[in-house]
Amino acid sequence: MMQVLLIEQDDVRTLWPFSATHCSWELRYGHFTILERWQRVAAPYRVCVSSPRQIVEAAFHERYGEGVAELSQLPTLVMASNVALSVSTMRSILASTSDRPLRIACGTESIGVFLPTPLGTITEINDAINALGADDVDVVRVDGTVITGLWQIYDLLSNAISDDASLVDRHTASTAHVHPTAVLDTRQGPILIDDGAVIEPLAVVIGPVSIGRQCLVKPHTTLRTVALGPVCKVAGELDTVVMQGYASKQHDGFAGHSYLCEWTNLGAGSITSNLLNTYGTIVAHLPGGRVGTERMFVGLAMGEHSKSAIG
Repeated sequence: MMQVLLIEQDDVRTLWPFSATHCSWELRYGHFTILERWQRVAAPYRVCVSSPRQIVEAAFHERYGEGVAELSQLPTLVMASNVALSVSTMRSILASTSDRPLRIACGTESIGVFLPTPLGTITEINDAINALGADDVDVVRVDGTVITGLWQIYDLLSNAISDDASLVDRHTASTAHVHPTAVLDTRQGPILIDDGAVIEPLAVVIGPVSIGRQCLVKPHTTLRTVALGPVCKVAGELDTVVMQGYASKQHDGFAGHSYLCEWTNLGAGSITSNLLNTYGTIVAHLPGGRVGTERMFVGLAMGEHSKSAIG
């Protein structure tokens, strides 16, 4: 047996405003968060988490900690918690572990290390990593994306939802309700509908789309390349949007290339833009300064408990 440890890196602060209240393993860029995806792929191995931002990690454990394992005295696969990997790549990493230390590289960056010696504390793990020499480790190179800006998720969303379809037993849960007049178009990708979700009359859902548990898709809504976390309520037009969970956009209005954190609310008639009038690349204004996204389409990043007024 072994365990997987997801460790938050310093560069996740550029995931603002998400990172103000969340750890990077909570990022949703498909049907699952990064943590949930590891828990599914790595089963039956334990999946643990750690962040140097103790206040944010404590808040995470208060909300969701019951479903997260604690570190044990076991061989440990340590992974950066802000890396997007395909399901097949995650499985190949797990299969590569042996009785020798292993370094996992993505491009020019190290994103993980496997320590075959049983270790049970963060201090022991950090000391073991720092003590490794170049001749002590084998190297596995993988394809993936180190997520340092929320806008990167818009590029990952389509493939991630399609990939996550392999991790669910049914694309439409038995307790979900889809009105007979709703249109579900799966020609470009799957549509995943979780427990208790409701899709009301004349809604149009164009895959790949993920609809979380107990979500409500109201009449005449159009969804295209969207990931809805649990208990979201949506209406209007959404294109390339992630709603982390417990968020509301229940009225007309457009949202595109946007990331909405938990407990956000877009008031009736709120409309966002995801394109400059000049058709140039978008610059994000973060607390640490301006960051070029190198993308033409970037919309709203809305922090937890934020709201917009009607109109």
